[in-house]
Amino acid sequence: MIRRPPRSTLSSSSAASDVYKRQLQAAGFGLRAISKHDQAVLATALTQFRAEGCFRFPPENQHSDRHGWALEYQRCYRVLLRVAIESLATVGQLVPVEQGRVFHELCDGPLSPSFSSSSFMNLFNYGMGSLGIHKDRCLLTVIYAIDAPVGSSKLWVRHPESLAWQDTCAAPGEVAVLVGEELELLAGGAVTAAEHCVTTLPGGAGHAGSEYCVTTSTLQGSSAAAPTKICAGQPDRVSAALVLSLPHIS
Repeated sequence: MIRRPPRSTLSSSSAASDVYKRQLQAAGFGLRAISKHDQAVLATALTQFRAEGCFRFPPENQHSDRHGWALEYQRCYRVLLRVAIESLATVGQLVPVEQGRVFHELCDGPLSPSFSSSSFMNLFNYGMGSLGIHKDRCLLTVIYAIDAPVGSSKLWVRHPESLAWQDTCAAPGEVAVLVGEELELLAGGAVTAAEHCVTTLPGGAGHAGSEYCVTTSTLQGSSAAAPTKICAGQPDRVSAALVLSLPHIS
């Protein structure tokens, strides 16, 4: 287990910004504080999602029609998208000036609105299941979770140098930000894509692949299909994850 990194904030202080940059550079992962207002928006969406007793929202391959989502979910999406673009801008400060202009175009220029069509959000209730060891192919992933009952699954990140697994342990007022492979390439290696998994055990106990496995009794071998409903009495961990990818330019 590696030591938990110091917490960062969304404040404008240079010290907080430097801490967050070091986190992203060192492990491709950082914890970023959000405002109380944003925290309330995300918590409201996840509380509603938990009450519905579903495993996933929206259903698979139904991301495009956000106008039909409940208002709480639309607000959740907008908060996470904003935080994702802000985090992308932070990485842009780590690259040479010429490369930094690309990040400026993406985050503050005419390309910024395009992220709405190249990003998607999922709400999950992982319960006691697992998502195998993998890297995200996107620019970055922003994750917010509430409540972590004993026995529920957690998000683990592997440090690229020490190879030790870290329980992300994001506090209620924080989001976890994971660097993806697109961003590693775009930044010219200034940051490294984070290898991670979701499971009750550190490192996934040898479980490989990105498919969801319902039980943790046997993490190797074939995986069962993801459930549509959560069983009563099962430890649950609800989370919202937004995946930010490069906009499609015509």
